[in-house]
Amino acid sequence: MNGINLIENGVYIFPDGRHFFARALSDGTPVLRGPLFSAVEVVIDYRIDKKGQITYSEDVTPWRVEDLIFKGVLAEY
Repeated sequence: MNGINLIENGVYIFPDGRHFFARALSDGTPVLRGPLFSAVEVVIDYRIDKKGQITYSEDVTPWRVEDLIFKGVLAEY
């Protein structure tokens, strides 16, 4: 995923406790989708740039990819 070391469909936890799963767009851009297990179809919530900075709607968040905790499981559809 564009040099970012995330596992496709891997479940990750933000520092605030929210769960998301990692995906890659067709151009390789890594994104985090959530909320996990929502009954409603969601759009891409967070993008991760090549430097590892996490953004939301083009706004920079205080988090970086290193702040994510891999839960050790893959998201199921």
